[in-house]
Amino acid sequence: MKLDSHNLMRMINLQHRRTFGDRLVSGLSLFLGGALLGAGVALLMAPKSGADLRKELTENGINPILQRFDGHAAATHESSPRA
Repeated sequence: MKLDSHNLMRMINLQHRRTFGDRLVSGLSLFLGGALLGAGVALLMAPKSGADLRKELTENGINPILQRFDGHAAATHESSPRA
């Protein structure tokens, strides 16, 4: 076995302390990985292609989409149990 600081610390039951930078890089990489995964799932689950959505927005504006969203939100609110 190679005798270096990591192995020596393990032999006497000590651990290397993680620095703030180590935790920051780890946290950011998890966040970015999750964001990429979420974006990929959103692209796969989208009901319309990007071209269709852009065409609808240029023809009708954003109001019909907002009205559909408001209708879904109201239906969800009405069906939720009240305390």
